[in-house]
Amino acid sequence: MHRNQGTRAVVFDCDGVMFDSREANINFYNHLLTHFGLSPMEKEAVNFVHMHTADESIRHIFQGTP
Repeated sequence: MHRNQGTRAVVFDCDGVMFDSREANINFYNHLLTHFGLSPMEKEAVNFVHMHTADESIRHIFQGTP
């Protein structure tokens, strides 16, 4: 039987240290845009989505669409 020894370590990743999510974000949001017949993101939108929440990013990249 194993005894629970509690938390031994907590790892925080400041984006880019262990995993860089920038390319994953670009691919994800561009997939959404093309699915709905819209053009992929331009540089300004890429920079925005990388630094904001998913909700804020969705609103930003789909602004002006019905």
